[in-house]
Amino acid sequence: MAEERKHNCPICDKELTYYARYPRYICGECAANPVDEAGRPLEFGNISITGGFIAVYADSGEERDSHICYVSGVKCYADEARFGGIVIQVCNDAMDELNQIEAVTERDIDLLLLEELNVSEDFASWFYTTIIQSVDAPGISGAWHSVSDPQLGESDLIAVYEDGIAILIENKIDAIAQPEQGNRYRQRGEKGIADGFWNEFVTCMIAPERYLQQERDSSVYDATLSYEEISKWFLEQDNPRSSYKSYLINEGIEQNRRGYTVVPDDAVTEFWFKYWSLASQQYPELEMKQPNIKPAGSDWVDFRPSALDKRLSIVHKLARGDVDLQVAGARGRIEELQEILLDYDVEVASAGKSVAIRKRVSPLNRSGPFESQHDVAVAGLNAAKELLELGVQIVDRI
Repeated sequence: MAEERKHNCPICDKELTYYARYPRYICGECAANPVDEAGRPLEFGNISITGGFIAVYADSGEERDSHICYVSGVKCYADEARFGGIVIQVCNDAMDELNQIEAVTERDIDLLLLEELNVSEDFASWFYTTIIQSVDAPGISGAWHSVSDPQLGESDLIAVYEDGIAILIENKIDAIAQPEQGNRYRQRGEKGIADGFWNEFVTCMIAPERYLQQERDSSVYDATLSYEEISKWFLEQDNPRSSYKSYLINEGIEQNRRGYTVVPDDAVTEFWFKYWSLASQQYPELEMKQPNIKPAGSDWVDFRPSALDKRLSIVHKLARGDVDLQVAGARGRIEELQEILLDYDVEVASAGKSVAIRKRVSPLNRSGPFESQHDVAVAGLNAAKELLELGVQIVDRI
């Protein structure tokens, strides 16, 4: 019988259980008092129930962008443990401080997932059952990267399964979603059916949990899957290759947590401010929030007036000329809502998992001067006001 391998806490020498995954981990008592280089107390935790890593200063709650800490004067490295929680290990040498990759791009994650979908039956099956919410998974016919259509744009990834279902995947780390991006995925899915490439399709956004919670466009997709969930799957495979894949996914999560710098567009920012000024003065019931600086692609004006039920919101899609009263989670009731709204001057359309009760107005050019488009903006705000009144009127029926 092989002799059981021993491990002692590198700091206090307390005898502990040996784990090959964590050859230099310290005991719980020592791990309870980490500090930074200046002796300031630190706390570590998971970003969410699905995992991730975050470091904060214990005295202020301010985030710290580092895994390095000191315990009893010994330099250590804190990180997410395999099944959640935090593990702290003594640093072996200066290389422990360095990331194994300078930065992770969305293309890096695209290619990682492309490989797994094409070569790992286990991953392809897990991905299918998670997205489709099915107990069983068919075999995968194949996965493709950067599939483009001249009119409808590009899908980051497409996975097609042997039951004829395609999953069209949009991958984000921190880039701002482009206007109508989610709806274009749906249009490409419909075109794929018409062209005979698949029989059914599902659109999916994968991104760090923080992005999915903050990015409005994520609700347009049929399904979402967080980086944290994908990282957890890799960790559970318990082999060096999968652990490394988990590490790369976690680097993407860390990159999102550090955030991205918005590149402001002066013309678009000025347009938004003047639109807000008009809305706040003449349409106070819409309760539009004062905008901050805006990048060039910022196109959807979001209204969440307190008079509306929490399931409802109003969106003015400037470039498209659509003003939508969106009903969250109502996609399966579209025919019922069309019947309810038969006598109203609105369209009823699918919008991902939601239903859009829509009024059409003229498009607005967010990069152009506001003054020459004032009357078009007024028409859009009038439509938003009418949809607010409609939402309050019919809330009990939807």
